[in-house]
Amino acid sequence: MSHPFTDIVIPVRNALSEVEECLTTLQANTQDYRLILVDDASERNVHDWLVDFSMKNPSSILVKTSRQRWFTRASNLGLRLLRTERSVLLNSDVVLGPGWLDELFDVWSDYQAQAPQTRIGLVGSTLSAEEPRRYADVREPGYVTGHCWLVSVSALFDISAARGMPGIYLDEVHRGAAHIHSDRIACNEMNKLGMATLASFKAAVGHKGGRSWNYDIGAVSGIRDVDLDMNR
Repeated sequence: MSHPFTDIVIPVRNALSEVEECLTTLQANTQDYRLILVDDASERNVHDWLVDFSMKNPSSILVKTSRQRWFTRASNLGLRLLRTERSVLLNSDVVLGPGWLDELFDVWSDYQAQAPQTRIGLVGSTLSAEEPRRYADVREPGYVTGHCWLVSVSALFDISAARGMPGIYLDEVHRGAAHIHSDRIACNEMNKLGMATLASFKAAVGHKGGRSWNYDIGAVSGIRDVDLDMNR
């Protein structure tokens, strides 16, 4: 089936060549969407490129942070601007193929038809070329990696409320959540509330393995909880 109009959030931190490929394949293989770009204090040439892209694509929104906020917080800035109940969160180093978003919506519909009483939190693409199944319900200790999520905004709202932090969709406070474990934590929170987290094995999404954020992992992993300020 064709997918409904969908908001798409992409946080960006440098890695211009990957960003260009991501947005080029997005435009070529996606219809009916609104794009929200969050520039997390990227280098000047990257920011200038994003400004130029946004001017050429007036339906897109560009948000810029005054200082680096790290992946999770940059994502939250974009997630707060969502208008569609089912929306997409993408890494800026993914490559999108034909029908990628249709497949995520189709998996959502297929699972819901088979388990109508189960609430779906998200459907995420995962790299598994030899996997014979179309999708799987992944619960902790497993989780759906966060490079490409079709996610329920109301589910994000509910896990943030259950955490006691309404409006903070992805946990940006606890140790490890600010960067590399935000996807695991969000899936675990959804699972605790009885939601399904689905891994789609057939969606045409490639991921370059953290090209856009990997140089930040060492720095952010050393941040203590008390160092993560709550000013947003």
